[in-house]
Amino acid sequence: MRTGGVGFLVTVGAVVLVMGTAQTGFAGVLRVDQSGDPGTYASIRDAVQMAADGDTVLVAPGTYTGPDNRNIRIPDLDINIVSAAGPESTVIDVEWTQAAFRALDYQHNDSMIRGFTFKNGSSTWGAVKGDGPMSVRVVDCWFSECETGILCEQNSNLRIRDCLFSNNHSSIGGSAIRIDSSQPEITDCVFRENSSDGSGGAIDCWGAMCKPQIQGCLFVDNTAGGFGGAICGKEFSRPTITNCTFVGNSAAESGGALYFEALYGAVLENCIIAFNGGPNPFGCGTSDPQIWRSLLFGNAGADTVCGSVLQYVVTDPRFCGVTARDVTLCADSPALPDSPENPWGELIGCFDLGCGPCGSAVEGASWGGIKALFRP
Repeated sequence: MRTGGVGFLVTVGAVVLVMGTAQTGFAGVLRVDQSGDPGTYASIRDAVQMAADGDTVLVAPGTYTGPDNRNIRIPDLDINIVSAAGPESTVIDVEWTQAAFRALDYQHNDSMIRGFTFKNGSSTWGAVKGDGPMSVRVVDCWFSECETGILCEQNSNLRIRDCLFSNNHSSIGGSAIRIDSSQPEITDCVFRENSSDGSGGAIDCWGAMCKPQIQGCLFVDNTAGGFGGAICGKEFSRPTITNCTFVGNSAAESGGALYFEALYGAVLENCIIAFNGGPNPFGCGTSDPQIWRSLLFGNAGADTVCGSVLQYVVTDPRFCGVTARDVTLCADSPALPDSPENPWGELIGCFDLGCGPCGSAVEGASWGGIKALFRP
């Protein structure tokens, strides 16, 4: 669990770790550099096609475009495709065409994509696409200015961790992640200022096999013209959402934070739903969601939810600075596990302690300072 901000989005140490592993266990390092230096590959595709099991494809800083840097199929091998300097300086622009990487129908794959910024992914392909049950890891990547950042289809099992999705916009839904009958794991990610003209400003999920596991994520200031400002679940989808925080999201129709219209509904555990827009924070069609050990406060409409299991309290989470979007917890927050106001003795939401008691002069980290850690 993260503490004191979103400093988990650190790429330098991660690259050192990967390079260190390459020196001791991987078969080799294939370097990609558009400068044409001897011993390097000019495109990401060229390096991936030459990679053997256990290799690392190490990509130099720059902006990568064109057909040799997209529609790259992850082979039936365990390889790592890693930027040398992190997402701040390594961009893959797919130019509204095919996805940069496709993970297909190989059953046993532990490949990793790490440390890139992806731009201009289309709603048809996304910037990264899971086409089958391949369990590729997408780690410490940024997705911006996409119609869809990641598209999961056909029982995709992508594992998405420590990623930032910001300023994406879709005309249909799911500008950050669209999930069709798939089971991705989405862990410790930030979804900020994504929008949709349809439903699911950040994540749109549908189909009987749509069972994403969403854990430790922050959803802030996402909007939908339809239902579910942050997340919308449709057509028998059954997401499980654990230790997530929803702040400042809004939807025009229903579910300023979340909306589930499917029969099966969703399971929410240890979540904070606070200060979201209307007309209500949590909407249900024919669904029957379960809400466990969660906290609601300050939402438009009323601080109520729908479902068969309703285990929540209505109380101020006491963020360090909600106006500035610092949603770490004050020392006297009822969301902390040792708070006397916490009836379950478990952490609620995605962040731990971030400042002193709310009534003290202790100054929490500003949202501007947090954004500086991962601004595209």
